Amino acid sequence: MRGAILAWVGGSYLLQQQAQLPAHPILLFSLVMLLALALLLQGQHQLQAGPGRLRYLAWPVAGVAGFYWAACMASWALQTSLPTQLEGKNVTLVGTVSSLPYRFEGGSRFQFKVEQVLPDPTLPVLTAEALPQQIVLGWYDDQAVEPGERWQLTVRLQRPHGQANPHGFDYELWLLEQGIRATGYVREEGEQRRLQAFVF
Repeated sequence: MRGAILAWVGGSYLLQQQAQLPAHPILLFSLVMLLALALLLQGQHQLQAGPGRLRYLAWPVAGVAGFYWAACMASWALQTSLPTQLEGKNVTLVGTVSSLPYRFEGGSRFQFKVEQVLPDPTLPVLTAEALPQQIVLGWYDDQAVEPGERWQLTVRLQRPHGQANPHGFDYELWLLEQGIRATGYVREEGEQRRLQAFVF
């Protein structure tokens, strides 16, 4: 049992070492291999193989399962990434302030839950489904926002980027753990309107 657990962890670790996620055909192939190994394991069990042989067959099954599970979880976490066509473009959003704002000199930073995207004929890929539901915004203004407020804001977004220092805080990983797939700031142009003082 411990060997199978270590093989599962090893498969997950192997996925974490990849420069990019494997393509879907590779994931499908790994799933087929997992099923084939599981059937082989069941067949060996029916032939009343010794427990030692079963243990050794369980390790590759667990390793492939760990790799496949980690790949599926990573694909699920990354599927809501900001489309590259929307980076650096002005987008008008309606949503709520979903965190305590961090105030600093000259502005504030807060999490914003996107509820609606106002249409823009110059951006055909702009839909509510195309944007991450949770983003981090900086507002370099004296305007104070409070948790629970609903706002209409014109923002400029980008994909999360962190420092490449291996011994420093990994901001990009932290954002991924929080489910945040875009960052940006509130633009000076555009009409920034508070729609409601508090939303449950």
